[in-house]
Amino acid sequence: MNKTTVHMVGNAHIDPAWLWRWQEGFSEVLASCRSALDRMNETPGFIFCRSSSITYKWIEQTDPEMFEEIRRRVAEGRWIIVNGWIEQPDCNIPSGESFVRQSLYGKRYFLDKFGVDVNIGYNVDSFGHSAGLPQILAKSGFKYYIFFRPGAREKTIPENIFWWEGPDGSRVLAVRPPRYYCTFVGEDDMDEHIEIARDWRPEGLTNAICFYGVGNHGGGPTKRNLEFIQRKNAESEKMDVIFSHPGMFLEAALSERTDFAVVRDDLQHHAVGCYTSYERVKLDNRRCELLLGTAEMFSALAQRKLGRAYPKADFAQAWENVLFNQFHDILAGTSIYEVCQEARDAHGWAAWTAAGHLNGALQTFALAADTSGMEGPIVVFNPLPWPVTRRVDYSSKKPCAADEQGKPVLMQVDELEYVRCNSEQLKFFVADLPPLGWRVFDVRTEEPGQPSDRPLEVGDNFLENEWWRIEFGPDGMITQVRDKKNDADVLSGPITLKVYYDKSDTWGHYVERYDDEVGRFVGRAHIAESGPVRASIRTIGDFGSSSIRQDVTLYRDIDTLEIRTVVDWHEKERVLKLCVPVEVDNPSAAVGAAYAYIDKDTEGYENPFQRWIDVTGKKDNRTYGAAVLCEGKYGYDVTGSEIRMTLLRSPAYAMHHPMVTEPGKLFRWLDQGVHEINWRLVPHVGDWREAGIPREAEVFANPPITNFAHAHTGQLGRVGSLGELEPGNVILGAIKLAEDNDDLIVRLYESEGRKTTAKLQFGEQAIKTEIGPYELKTLRITPSGEVIETDLIERPTK
Repeated sequence: MNKTTVHMVGNAHIDPAWLWRWQEGFSEVLASCRSALDRMNETPGFIFCRSSSITYKWIEQTDPEMFEEIRRRVAEGRWIIVNGWIEQPDCNIPSGESFVRQSLYGKRYFLDKFGVDVNIGYNVDSFGHSAGLPQILAKSGFKYYIFFRPGAREKTIPENIFWWEGPDGSRVLAVRPPRYYCTFVGEDDMDEHIEIARDWRPEGLTNAICFYGVGNHGGGPTKRNLEFIQRKNAESEKMDVIFSHPGMFLEAALSERTDFAVVRDDLQHHAVGCYTSYERVKLDNRRCELLLGTAEMFSALAQRKLGRAYPKADFAQAWENVLFNQFHDILAGTSIYEVCQEARDAHGWAAWTAAGHLNGALQTFALAADTSGMEGPIVVFNPLPWPVTRRVDYSSKKPCAADEQGKPVLMQVDELEYVRCNSEQLKFFVADLPPLGWRVFDVRTEEPGQPSDRPLEVGDNFLENEWWRIEFGPDGMITQVRDKKNDADVLSGPITLKVYYDKSDTWGHYVERYDDEVGRFVGRAHIAESGPVRASIRTIGDFGSSSIRQDVTLYRDIDTLEIRTVVDWHEKERVLKLCVPVEVDNPSAAVGAAYAYIDKDTEGYENPFQRWIDVTGKKDNRTYGAAVLCEGKYGYDVTGSEIRMTLLRSPAYAMHHPMVTEPGKLFRWLDQGVHEINWRLVPHVGDWREAGIPREAEVFANPPITNFAHAHTGQLGRVGSLGELEPGNVILGAIKLAEDNDDLIVRLYESEGRKTTAKLQFGEQAIKTEIGPYELKTLRITPSGEVIETDLIERPTK
């Protein structure tokens, strides 16, 4: 019988911030890495693994001598770099582009400083893993992926080593090692650890993997650990126990087998409360993701079109702030109060940097536009690569507005917003905007616009336009949405805001669903707006110590149903869900993920999502459904055909099972106070792909940007486009300058599962590229117009 080889993986798992602030985590990085180097000096053959480029940067900047010692050990092959990202992030909440940037900045750092192209993805403590990760990992040059959570009791998989496949067909070899990613110092614990690892190995393998080293607050392998491993290896007749690392184990495993099972799924569930805990950090993260993407895009186009300098270093630092704060205990909302406040500061810096450079780029374009002869010119930018008809917001004392040809546009004062303590009013109008371009309008004192012939009506208990009729009940909640163009009632019951009992810890450990309802918000509806552009019904309601203000809006000339729910939340150990019962039979659910989608159950289990949740089924002998779109919310369930988006959770800060709250003790409670949730309901014929729901989510997330200007001539004219992308199933993921030169980087994602020829127009240059179902493709466009396909690290692939 062949002996088993147990590959002992020495590591020091360090949460840079969690139950301690990042400054303490910084010190622990220095101490743990010093300890690992000392163990190498004492113990020949000892191998150590370490992740997270930002922590190497800390060492480089603070202790250059230690950094050089690490470089020597890396070259020697005894210090193994894994993960290749800035940090080990939450792997459900960051956008697809954020995961790309983890690879881009992390891997390029390791290539530059160590000459190492890291090929082992490594997120051992993250609380679940998005379905989009296999493609992002594979196209970043990763071959393997190591994770521990969800554990064996939380996620059933055929084998603990498997090919993890994304919706596009990309694969990495994933490993769920046994037991824990860290150990304690006792020999009894180590002995049990090794025995469990030996029995863990999949059928046909004589190689097993076992992690050891004191972790969470760092520490790493101890002298006693190393002595025990050496003694165990010498004494054991059944196995070889060797100092090793994940890559060495995986290569050995692949030499014995390659026919591992294929898993086409996201990897859930562990700690489902993390999808919702601490709204502020999730909203700040999403705001930074969107701002940075838009700022990079317009800055890159301003550099190409008008020669404006591109602030590459500022964008890299801003992204690093965001990516560090995607660390799994920060973005999950499970850290102490002080860590949450410092994340707010870091996000503020990133957002301010992005907003400043975005404004600079837009001002450059606005100065090149023609606003001559106008009384109060504004230049309105569309950040999407498709033409849109959207609401344009601005503030002014002047009562009227006109388009670039002087034709009056229909304007309305915004009566849903808070009163401003000055003479300027927030106003809006609806406009057609060119793709990835601008259009000039004139805010002036004369000639109001006239409404179109389309209907718009509002009463005490209804709203109606050409496309929708919305009805409200005595409790102020929506009781029915009538889809007039498809002759269908959307709802099987009222849309409600339900409150559920939740005594679980901040992570939501040992929870699968929230279904113990304790009540719901009730109120009364009244007319809030009845204008020429839009009409709105407002509901004022309450539950317990909390209150809501919900505005439901229809437009005369836009086919959108908008809802804003403002909650003043003062409940503790409760969960708030928005519940939308869709009237269909045989429902199925699907949700957005990181550059991916995932089909999900309809049995009420709490799940993560990004940007959209869809339920589709059969209605009147046809396929029909509805989607909820929302930014900055990430938890939901579908129960039957009811979408239940999780809005708020209110456990105590960083309270970990088995700890419980106690009467008479002072706790800080999460998410107390005012929260504003903007969302859209999108009913549709056909499934979510036919309805173009991913594109609808892009439109919802990227409203027009209004730039105030002065009257001047300009070479770009009054209306213009910087680029256009077709067809609608191809999503623009990013436009930026390359990290190593001034080539333009363009990232595309096919969102509806069909092979497509993407057509991208930049001025006179027309680019065509084949893109497969759910494929993520990156193009590098040189200043001379040459188009080169690259990986996500911006290296040529052909």
